[in-house]
Amino acid sequence: MSRELSFILIGVRDKIGAAEPPCKRWPWPPSSGLVVNRFVIAFFGLSFGLFLTVLSGGCGAPPGRAADPRPSLPSYDKVGVVDVGRVMRETSKGQQIVALLADAERQIQNRLADLRAELETIADDVETVQAAVPRDEARLSALAMEYRATTEEAQGIRDLGDQQLAEYRMELTLPLLQEVEEVCEQLGRDEEYGLIVDRTALAFADEAVDLTDRVISEVGGGSASGALIREALRGGAPSAPSDALQVPSTSPSHSPNLNLLELDPPAP
Repeated sequence: MSRELSFILIGVRDKIGAAEPPCKRWPWPPSSGLVVNRFVIAFFGLSFGLFLTVLSGGCGAPPGRAADPRPSLPSYDKVGVVDVGRVMRETSKGQQIVALLADAERQIQNRLADLRAELETIADDVETVQAAVPRDEARLSALAMEYRATTEEAQGIRDLGDQQLAEYRMELTLPLLQEVEEVCEQLGRDEEYGLIVDRTALAFADEAVDLTDRVISEVGGGSASGALIREALRGGAPSAPSDALQVPSTSPSHSPNLNLLELDPPAP
């Protein structure tokens, strides 16, 4: 009886073993202990990853790169341009400055014209004396000295005029340029402009960013230096003597080169 029972138990065990999958590693359904173990492993893995992320972010830069010590600069989106030449031409202050400079140039041109006329007169006198018989050598010598003195005076005007008239121009225009700069600075601060530049320094600027009309309205009327204007109205010379000034050679029509030295000095 016991032997038959043993065979029966062995047969039941074999059937149960055959019903199980040969490659089964984890029991199904899983036990509660196995679920807890998987949850603990996942939790600690996620926590370690977050720790590395926070550690690398706290250094201020990705791993392997040093943090940039330079502060970040604000980005300026507003840019404006101002045509300073228009401000000079279209404001009463600028127009008065232009008039004073034109008057100084006119005085210089008149002086150079007088010197050229004197040189031509001396040359005619030399020809007359040379044609006379007998020739007056003393007169020829005096004419030669006069010619050289007049030529040196004209040459001095031509050499020194550019520099002195440039100084006079700076004396007149500097206050207006400073006022334009102050208006631009105030406009930039009030309306948060990042950059305002002179339009003449740019190859192109859209009309939408042109602030010239606003600057002209701010500069408005008024007058240039009162002392300089009063001096001009009295007919006085500019800040430097008129015979020491020179028309600036900015254009062919204003060139002071009157060919004063084309005539050869008369021989004594």
